[in-house]
Amino acid sequence: MTEFCIKIYRFFRNHRAVFWVSMIALYAFFGYFASKIYLEEDINKLMPSSKN
Repeated sequence: MTEFCIKIYRFFRNHRAVFWVSMIALYAFFGYFASKIYLEEDINKLMPSSKN
């Protein structure tokens, strides 16, 4: 596993343009799916529905 990480590091160290393009692509990819998350702020859904 360590050798694999070192190989990735060395590849990106020698190919800076590929590194930055992949970082921008990952940022856009995760940003797109993060924007699809819908958060509700309804405190009544946290409370139990029964009176007991």
